[in-house]
Amino acid sequence: MNPSAKKFTKLSFLASLIFLFALRPSFTTAQQSVSIGDTQIKSNAVLYLKGNGSQGLIIPVAPDHNSVPKAVGMIVFDSGDGKIYSSDGTTWTAMSGGSSGSVSYTLTLSGNNLLLKDATNTVSTVPLASTAPSANQFLMWNGTQWTAVSLSQDITSTNGTTTVNGLKSKALPSLPVSGTQALIYDATSGAWKFSAASTGTVTQVTAGTGLTGGPITTTGTLNVDVGTAANKIVQLDATGKLPAVDGSQLTNLPSSATSLNGLSDVTIATPTSGQILVNDGAGQFKNMGVSGDIAINNTGVSTIQT
Repeated sequence: MNPSAKKFTKLSFLASLIFLFALRPSFTTAQQSVSIGDTQIKSNAVLYLKGNGSQGLIIPVAPDHNSVPKAVGMIVFDSGDGKIYSSDGTTWTAMSGGSSGSVSYTLTLSGNNLLLKDATNTVSTVPLASTAPSANQFLMWNGTQWTAVSLSQDITSTNGTTTVNGLKSKALPSLPVSGTQALIYDATSGAWKFSAASTGTVTQVTAGTGLTGGPITTTGTLNVDVGTAANKIVQLDATGKLPAVDGSQLTNLPSSATSLNGLSDVTIATPTSGQILVNDGAGQFKNMGVSGDIAINNTGVSTIQT
């Protein structure tokens, strides 16, 4: 081989080694991990990028993200609306708000799922219950999560219409077709039933103590048994006063009179020995002496005068 050619080959090999050594701090491969900008690799990352503090990452740019074939995990920057999109292999989902810096979302309910949507795509789907409710079921919180349950036993519901089928776990009978009936519980049979309303009948009313006029079997009048005789009920007269009765057994009657002359119907002038009280016919009792054929002394002894 020409000595000059050998010398050129050695120089080329040395230059290649120097070039690879220069690249080593910014590009390292080991165990399928790549580190750029750092000699250290991240074993849990396929690609590790380290900037100098004033650098960023530019991902693939497309004028319209819909023109890019979808693949699971793919991301792209749409220069048309200024948004970053990610793909799940089926749809594109916006990851940023674009040039405006914000994006509007709507929350809707679809069956058992809450859907968070932006202007074009469903961003997130959250199921309400682990098992979707079927027709006529509703969601009930069991203390841990929402579960689908159905109304049963005494109350059922169909398409929002609630029906009462029983009371206290006892089925209700069918409604009566006519008449006025009451719902009653028959403890003997242990069931509810409808019964026609009925009217009661009084066959006889007997007059008890203090009443007169009985017994009554159809129509009649009961009266209070009034009078001043034994076992009668005293009734005030037309002037609102008690009739003349024996009040000797009455006790604790209030009175301001301390003498006979203090009574309203007694007028006593200066009495003398042997006088008596005599009604003057006008409702007043007055004291006067006895004269004529009979004389009375102060001990009540009367003497017939001759």
